[in-house]
Amino acid sequence: MPIKARRRFSWPAFGLGSSAVTAGLAALLVLRPPPAAPLMTVLLTSTDQPAFLVEAQRGEIRLAAPNPRGIEAGRVMQLWALPQGATAPTSLGFVPESGRFAVTPRTIRPKPGMLIEINLEPPGGSPTGRPTGPILFIGRLTAAGSS
Repeated sequence: MPIKARRRFSWPAFGLGSSAVTAGLAALLVLRPPPAAPLMTVLLTSTDQPAFLVEAQRGEIRLAAPNPRGIEAGRVMQLWALPQGATAPTSLGFVPESGRFAVTPRTIRPKPGMLIEINLEPPGGSPTGRPTGPILFIGRLTAAGSS
């Protein structure tokens, strides 16, 4: 019966392999592109007063009103997005009285230059699928930090 030779563990090979893995992970971290800057706009009133801050990042659009404003009874504020080159805006939903709102649109992706507006609509929103009431607030998304 032959005697099996015991394999010896090779520390130099283990060290070389783990060094290669570490170098690969370090290169991945260094060469990874930085995260994209969020897109932002300030929605302004017709008299150029700031009313809402809009931030879009990773497909989500968040809306915040530093000073929520009341609206006339029997009306709702509806949020719309109009990408550059589009012929019709897309409704993103209704803005609650708190002025805070977050949505992940299914049919459009936030992009620089996209127009964001809030219109005053009847209860239940626009009956036509397009804005029907007056524009209350409007702004255009740009990359944060760009001029």
